[in-house]
Amino acid sequence: MSSGVENNMWLGGDGQTPPPPGMRAESMAATATSAAPARVERRRGHAFEAPLEVGEMDERGRPGAPWQARGREVSREFLVFQSRRMVRVGAMVIVAVHLVDDEPMPLFGKVLECEYETDGMHRVKVEFRTIPWDPDLRVWMQDRAAR
Repeated sequence: MSSGVENNMWLGGDGQTPPPPGMRAESMAATATSAAPARVERRRGHAFEAPLEVGEMDERGRPGAPWQARGREVSREFLVFQSRRMVRVGAMVIVAVHLVDDEPMPLFGKVLECEYETDGMHRVKVEFRTIPWDPDLRVWMQDRAAR
């Protein structure tokens, strides 16, 4: 006669639940007893409060009409701003940063995240890219500097 353990080898690690297809009972038991994965923290940039003008690039690579936004974080790799307008993830944007200098600083990048925050505001994260200095972008930036 066989023992109860041998009869229950097809059962999962808890002795009651069968393992999912392709997983042995021993590995299921190990998974059940392992610690929960650590929560991954977002990499944060430095606090960055500045008025911005943002333009989303169309399918032809031309900047659209600008809208107002507010800078929140900046790092070597990305810029985070807050905007009333939602931006499609994957879209390319041109950003004019208005500091105390005479002319606004141009930044260009790809939208990595766009999340609703509160009160109609969105948090937008943009990964920096090299600015393609074509004539349409130059005109867009000159219009921002003239204000």
